[in-house]
Amino acid sequence: MEHGIFQSEAGHQLSQLGLSQVGSNAAGVVVVSLQAAEPYLKAQHPISSGPLAFFVVDSHDLPVTQFAVAPVRVPLVCAANSEPLLVDGHMVQLGAVGVQRVPPLQRCQDEECCGCECWHSSADFPMSTPVLELWGKQWLRLDFRQTSPDQSELFTAHLRLPEHLQMQVQYFSGHDGVYLEPKAIDGRQPSPDFQVVWLPKADQSQVMLQRQTVKHVVGLARMGQKMGLRCRTEHEAEVFSTVKPGHTFLPPGKRQSFLVGPFAYGTLQSSVAQGWTAKPVQALAAKSHVQGLMFRVQSIQDPSCKVIRMAHGDVMISKEDEVQIPDRPTPKVVATMATESIVAKPIEADYIQLNDPWAKAAGRLAPKAASFQIGNPLEDMA
Repeated sequence: MEHGIFQSEAGHQLSQLGLSQVGSNAAGVVVVSLQAAEPYLKAQHPISSGPLAFFVVDSHDLPVTQFAVAPVRVPLVCAANSEPLLVDGHMVQLGAVGVQRVPPLQRCQDEECCGCECWHSSADFPMSTPVLELWGKQWLRLDFRQTSPDQSELFTAHLRLPEHLQMQVQYFSGHDGVYLEPKAIDGRQPSPDFQVVWLPKADQSQVMLQRQTVKHVVGLARMGQKMGLRCRTEHEAEVFSTVKPGHTFLPPGKRQSFLVGPFAYGTLQSSVAQGWTAKPVQALAAKSHVQGLMFRVQSIQDPSCKVIRMAHGDVMISKEDEVQIPDRPTPKVVATMATESIVAKPIEADYIQLNDPWAKAAGRLAPKAASFQIGNPLEDMA
């Protein structure tokens, strides 16, 4: 679609957008199929505050949606042979989102480029490519078991990039089957700068819609079949309250398990941890001599008090015991694998003590009665 075919009410010329370019302030027209547009047609509110529209090209009937729809004929250019063509379709006034590659990881080949999303070498970053290192390539199943390429369900690899690209590449996470997870500097743990609000029961189309309409979301996350919204750590609480209203948000940290109760039968989980940042997990039966329910809750901090006085009686908060597995101390050395396997062996008994070479001869000696006499301690010291 050529630039300027459509305009906004204010007279600004609009360009064609891809699905991955849709956002809360995007403006333009997206050429899309009905199947790809259906999740957006179900939205209850406008996707963008700007002049956005979907041009649905393969629907004979008016798409079912609450947004304004009008049949139009649009001149397009065929991407395969650059020939012009007229296409009948339906213009839906709501906004659009598209799929494309990850341009910040692609090196721009145009030496006279005036600026695009691809990587450009500069004085501060003179590298010809943004991918500084590539390692850990694996073909995996969804349960992360290694398998052959023809039987795999996903391909993973580690990339080392300039840090300033971290946010840029996140905007493309979740498009075209590509998911990018920011890691810590060692490449093993997740980056502490980002958090994920998981939505286990939502499908990809629902999560994609929330990715483009919820404030502060920077990309999609995926773990097997589970989808989530990634955001900066400082915005996690706000994103959580938007997509999970009524649920208790626990900030990042080591979660501890507590037992709280007894509560009267019929007590709602939302009232279990009032005045304390804790998340109820499940209700448990109290002991036989206690009337009511106990609740197991999780929190990253200890409660301010161990007993709470409520209308039905006192409620006790006790920390559940954690099973501690003692770690066997191992030497902290830097050596070859062969040397480390030797020095890290557990302490062994002396071979001579277990196999005394004189034991057989000593057995033939006549046993002597053990006798001793307590002397003067001062003389013994002298």
